[in-house]
Amino acid sequence: MPHAVFQTRHHSRTRQTVQVSAWVNPAIKGELMRIASQEGLSLSQTCAALLAEAIRQKLSVQHAVLLQPIIEQAIRKQMRSVTTRLALLLARGAYESGQTKRLMVHLLKHSRVNQVVLKAMLEDASRGARTSLLRKTPQLETVLMEVEAWLSETDREG
Repeated sequence: MPHAVFQTRHHSRTRQTVQVSAWVNPAIKGELMRIASQEGLSLSQTCAALLAEAIRQKLSVQHAVLLQPIIEQAIRKQMRSVTTRLALLLARGAYESGQTKRLMVHLLKHSRVNQVVLKAMLEDASRGARTSLLRKTPQLETVLMEVEAWLSETDREG
């Protein structure tokens, strides 16, 4: 038997590496050697670097898969908090608006306002409400800033 088969290799006792070996297709070995030559590395260093990168990528994918549900849960929690506050604002606005409208109609009916005049007043109020619905006024800007601050309190609380 050739001497090389029984040859023992001596390596540094301070090195923090271990040997790994694999059988690969000759084309793969050729490509590894080409990369090693191109990078100015040994075949062993090139294989070690490629294996380390492959493992990093695999771990990265695994972490991404684990992070997705955590991120989605955090987003759901935040959205639920904001949705609750928005629902409160919408419900309060709708309730108070409906209450005010009923009260005004009731007062106008009982103040002996002519039905034709009352109908004209309600139609005019409806047109005015539609016209100003999306218009931003300085007063509305102030209220919007206050509401945004109130809604962002959930960011600091949660």
